[in-house]
Amino acid sequence: MSEVYRVRDPRLQREVALKVVGERLAGDVSFLARLEQEARLAGSLNHPNIVAVHDVGSHEGAPYIVTELLQGETLRDRMSRGRVSLPQALDWGIQIAEGLAAAHQRGIVHRDLKPENVFLTRSGHVKILDFGIAKAAPMVSEPRGLLEATLSPAGYETQTGAVLGTPGYMSPEQVRGEAVDARSDLFAAGSILYELLSGHRAFSGSVVESGHAILHDDPDPLPESVAPPISRVVQRCLAKDPEQRFQSARDLAFALDALRGSTGPAPALEGARGRRRWVRPALALLAIALLAAAALPLLLRREPPTPRVQMLTFRRGSVLGARFAPDEKTVHYSAAWNGAPPQVYTTNLDSPESRPLGFGDAQLLAVSSSGELALSLRPRQILFDGSRGTLARVSPMGGVPRELTTNAEYADWSPDGTQLAVARVEGGRSRLEFPLGHVIFEARGWVSHPRISPDGKRVAFVHHPRPADTAGLLMVVGASGGAEAWSPDFDELLGVAWEPEGRSLLISGSLRGSLDFLWRARRGKEPELVYAAPGNLLLSDLARDGRALVIQTDWRQEIEVVTPDGKQSSLEWLDWGLLSAVTRDGSKVLMAENGKGALGGSILMLRDVAQPAPVRLGNGFPIALSPDGRWAVTRGAGDPKLVLIPTGPGEPRPLPPTGLAWIERGAFFPDGRRLALIGAKTAGGPTALYVYDLKTGDTRAASPEGAGDTVQVSMDGERLAASGPDGAVTAYGLDGKEAFRVDAWGSNFRVAGWLEDGSLLGFQPFELPSRLERYDPRTRSVTLVRMLAPIDPAGVAGIIRVRITPDGKTVAFQHRRMSAVLTVLDWGGRPP
Repeated sequence: MSEVYRVRDPRLQREVALKVVGERLAGDVSFLARLEQEARLAGSLNHPNIVAVHDVGSHEGAPYIVTELLQGETLRDRMSRGRVSLPQALDWGIQIAEGLAAAHQRGIVHRDLKPENVFLTRSGHVKILDFGIAKAAPMVSEPRGLLEATLSPAGYETQTGAVLGTPGYMSPEQVRGEAVDARSDLFAAGSILYELLSGHRAFSGSVVESGHAILHDDPDPLPESVAPPISRVVQRCLAKDPEQRFQSARDLAFALDALRGSTGPAPALEGARGRRRWVRPALALLAIALLAAAALPLLLRREPPTPRVQMLTFRRGSVLGARFAPDEKTVHYSAAWNGAPPQVYTTNLDSPESRPLGFGDAQLLAVSSSGELALSLRPRQILFDGSRGTLARVSPMGGVPRELTTNAEYADWSPDGTQLAVARVEGGRSRLEFPLGHVIFEARGWVSHPRISPDGKRVAFVHHPRPADTAGLLMVVGASGGAEAWSPDFDELLGVAWEPEGRSLLISGSLRGSLDFLWRARRGKEPELVYAAPGNLLLSDLARDGRALVIQTDWRQEIEVVTPDGKQSSLEWLDWGLLSAVTRDGSKVLMAENGKGALGGSILMLRDVAQPAPVRLGNGFPIALSPDGRWAVTRGAGDPKLVLIPTGPGEPRPLPPTGLAWIERGAFFPDGRRLALIGAKTAGGPTALYVYDLKTGDTRAASPEGAGDTVQVSMDGERLAASGPDGAVTAYGLDGKEAFRVDAWGSNFRVAGWLEDGSLLGFQPFELPSRLERYDPRTRSVTLVRMLAPIDPAGVAGIIRVRITPDGKTVAFQHRRMSAVLTVLDWGGRPP
């Protein structure tokens, strides 16, 4: 079909692969359409597990594509040498699923996934190749037949059809010639996993034979060496009915990731064949001595045991809370599936099926010893796993919930099921009440995950000193007060459960740069590592025999943009995008990536909304973007020093000191010579708005203490808009005096930007969809501009940041997405 050369790009000084179409096919319209299709679709994707397309064009009548240079072999080549280890198969399966998830998020279905189209690089990465018969949404809705015309970049059909898929890897709906969606790729991924684990194809034979088997037969069982949970995942991928498969590639990746802990070697069988039953006495004594020497360090430093992992949920979305029922075999949980409002469900450890309990728009907070449920009704998501709603109690058998109090975020039942410990907000402050109405702890920041001790006399909880920050420490307090810390400061701490004896607790969190692991906490002692998870964990409950009910989560922070033509697209790059600013013309977005993909740092980027990839400007957290888009202001991690970075040619240069101990965010004035900053004079002190001169370094306050969140400068440069100390959107003059406040919005809105006519735009954070409203300070009128929602709402709790151009035609917004799997960690009936 073409020749591929290894060439060097002299501009970027890198080696790439150059695919050049030969003369014989250069005039083949259908082939060129397929080549165009591959370039267009693959070029619109950017993911570590998808081959990167750098360029496409034609030279002297010869079409070509430039891609990244891959060195290694195809999965088919590797499989021809025999089976691979179970951990290796799972790792490759996870990478395939993650690459598919990135394509599916863009509405692209591969439709020809097979070992020949999966490449293994020498560094161990998996790359999905050949999007030549892939198709972008919207999908066809009517049956087509096995020979379906491919699409050109303009969306027109070519005259020559291409076989949709490869025998043995096509889904049943492909074999029948029906419309396909992302779940068809999951069937192919299951076929590849089956082949990796068994050493032979799931559906072999000719086109007719394999097609008949795909439609009517199940493949042979996987070898006994493959753990049953892994076999069930593969069987779920290979379900004939798409509704019975995983509903997203991301769910498949989570499932495989959760099962990595079950791939350890099986215990040796007594009386194994060929084992000699005699040992010479001298060798026996030597072995005893060596074993004693080897056992000593193990006794001094015991490695945490590995539990058996059982998945309880399989749908796409967020698990928001979970508890064991009194029998400890039934599990109640709340979840928001496929973008729908949260509901309360119940399931059993002996069955993968879940059923709703009939409490819609509710989140589970706790289950009592008698089985009574504590719910948050009409919850409003506020941060990560937290929500705020009306606390109510109800029987799991149904009925009308009895409402108890408002603004409740977390709760727990006492051991006798008569009292509740509640974390709630009153008067803008977070407090812990036990029993309900009696305050035993109140402080700055927020309180989460209260858990009453087995004797009913103490309450453990997490105190987060800073608002909207998951960092915190474990605290224990008695009914009469006197809270004391039982842990050091965690980078992130969410999830608490008492162990049965009441002298220690299990907690889930990140300590000193680790992932979210399980830890044991005791008074006056350093936390002890219990379980090192492959991903992020949130501990929900603990059974008496030590089984832990855990939500395995994948948090992402994504940015989307709506352009003047109404087109909405994702600016997703790595895993934790941070929106900072938009240029006046709406063509570019200043952003950063500071999650796991940034390897613990923060990567500053400028993204042209019309391009598939951003320009990396350097390292640092984004503060502001100049009105013309030529300069970006950044700071280092934990460093208040500001640096001016050119977005084009030029060198970065430090700015004069601001005199502030901390700077959170900022915005340029229209003149480009001053910045409005949100900062604090002392580390950990209250924030305020400041006006900063880039040339002289002069810094002066422009608001009372307590103002902040986001600051935007009016187009005339005379007013700053931010959240005031009471949370209400407020405009301040440069002298620090209040110009006006938007009482109609209360504390439920945040600033999005100013319009050219002096109007102010605000949005509802942590709402989905979010109302974007215009406030006219002259008439004090509020009007709806539009409703903001992500392209894919599954797992998204709400919009958390919005930026808009002065003409109001381009809107960029940031949201957090949680995909979660509810699992049970079982240490074999023994405490971990």
